[in-house]
Amino acid sequence: EYSLLALKANVQIDKIILVTNHQHLDFFQPIVKKHNITDVIEAGKTRQLSVKNALTYASKFKVKNVLIHDSARPFLNQDLINKAFLAIENHVAAIPVLPICDSIRKINKLSNKTLDRNELFKVQTPQIFNFCKLLECHNNIIGQKYNDDSALMEACGHTVNIFEGIEDNFKLTNYHDLDRANKLISPKISYRVGNGFDVHKFSNPKEDATITLGGIKIKHNKDIIAHSDGDVLIHALVDAMLGSIACGDIGDHFPPTEEKYKNMSSEFFLNKANEMLNKNNAEICNIDITIMCEAPKLFKYKNNIKNNLACILKISSDKINVKATTTEKLGFLGREEGIAVTTSIMVKKYEP
Repeated sequence: EYSLLALKANVQIDKIILVTNHQHLDFFQPIVKKHNITDVIEAGKTRQLSVKNALTYASKFKVKNVLIHDSARPFLNQDLINKAFLAIENHVAAIPVLPICDSIRKINKLSNKTLDRNELFKVQTPQIFNFCKLLECHNNIIGQKYNDDSALMEACGHTVNIFEGIEDNFKLTNYHDLDRANKLISPKISYRVGNGFDVHKFSNPKEDATITLGGIKIKHNKDIIAHSDGDVLIHALVDAMLGSIACGDIGDHFPPTEEKYKNMSSEFFLNKANEMLNKNNAEICNIDITIMCEAPKLFKYKNNIKNNLACILKISSDKINVKATTTEKLGFLGREEGIAVTTSIMVKKYEP
């Protein structure tokens, strides 16, 4: 099925013919139905006869080149397919090869000697051929067996061009290969870190003032001056989240110049940032938040902030840590002119 997906995705391929043992036809029915493969034919007793059956079947279509691929090599990709089409230009046959890195010895009853590995290469599929030439060779070769179609073409006097294969395009032949394949198809995980910082200015002292931190309203003797609700904590957190997936900052997505965001609850920004994480296949590992201000004192609000953020983000509260500190009366924070928050986040990103 992996090979089918790769072949279907290539615009240079007009038709796919699946060749399989008659005992496997029922097994493949859901797959061919899923991918709308209408041409499924029965294999022969050998690989060579299977290819001949497919070529004979395909002869009713107008075919220039034929690409032959072993489904036991599931990690075919677009780069390799495109290389094949380039390699067949001005040739009648082309195959992907890889150099052999290990030392090679020839061992039999008569000798035990090292071979020159510089002259030896591993052959892969997909192999590509001029359709008419390959069909002609199959029809002319009777009773002789060849490992693959390139050997058959050579036996008929044709030159085979080569192009570079890929290491991941290996053939599944034993349990070790299955282990290697499972590692390749398992989701690739990377860990990303994002940092956010925001600061807001306090208003002049006033009665019944409140500030909002992490969605929690806290009584204070000053308001926060801001375009939205001024939740400096959520603003820093949103920046950290966006940074972890390389998606800019809060100002890129929610410009303070736009009237629709005036006095808006910052929980809206947080929900949107969380949606962006999900779309980028990123999962929050942990969040660490530090609030910096002389007042108000935040000790009794930290758990409420933590639990509210966990609820909004739909994660466990043990993934969030909230700290509060002062600047020992130093700077604009020490003079109680404003409040600042710094946030760090780690996410686990699943790569396709």
